[in-house]
Amino acid sequence: MRRILLALAMLLALMTTWATTVHARDWDVSERQGHLSLGLTGGLTQPVGQLGRDVNMEANVGDSGLNLDWGLNGGAFVDYFLTDRWAIGGFVGTGKLYMKDLTVQTGGGARTYSKLVEGQTTLLGGYAKYFMNPRGSWSPYVYLGAAHVDREAHLSQGVLELYPGATVFDIRDDRVGWVGGVGADYAWTRTLGVGVVASYDYSGQLDHEFPWMGHQTIVHDWSFLTLHAVLTYRLRGME
Repeated sequence: MRRILLALAMLLALMTTWATTVHARDWDVSERQGHLSLGLTGGLTQPVGQLGRDVNMEANVGDSGLNLDWGLNGGAFVDYFLTDRWAIGGFVGTGKLYMKDLTVQTGGGARTYSKLVEGQTTLLGGYAKYFMNPRGSWSPYVYLGAAHVDREAHLSQGVLELYPGATVFDIRDDRVGWVGGVGADYAWTRTLGVGVVASYDYSGQLDHEFPWMGHQTIVHDWSFLTLHAVLTYRLRGME
């Protein structure tokens, strides 16, 4: 989590510094109305909340974390500018994460289990995006939307050693979730842009209980913080 926040702070600082030294590259943001943009995203995903908390193996605790590690995430989007400032868009994205190594003290000594849980999230949704006043060639924005979220969790066979009664190893459900974030685009040319975006995805409780050492762990908040690089192509160039 700290690595994600540190990287985000460094990128935002770089954007602020760079924006004061660059100039718009022969295009005017007031000409965006009616234009389409296609984009690709890719970067890091950090689970937050219960997904990112440490595993608690005590028998009287039912809200243990899953201790998932950061992973990679990617996606694509399309924006349509209703006005020079407002756009609506659709997006698809997916990412996969694994549980960090778990070390348990047993009668024979310490035993370490790797990748006991694998989690995958796929999102398909839409949003509204608002662009603020540009600074040089940078156009900062905020967005908010909703998505259909397909969530999967796979338990390795090592779970049997921790909980011999386990019978379910593949869990999948679907939810409606919320997405939101902040970002900035840089006009590299009239048609090509690059940028960065930080977002938060939340889709609520997972419809399954995870067995850990004789008690049931319920995942209440399936949520992630992502930091992405963005590549954007404008289908209609600024004239």
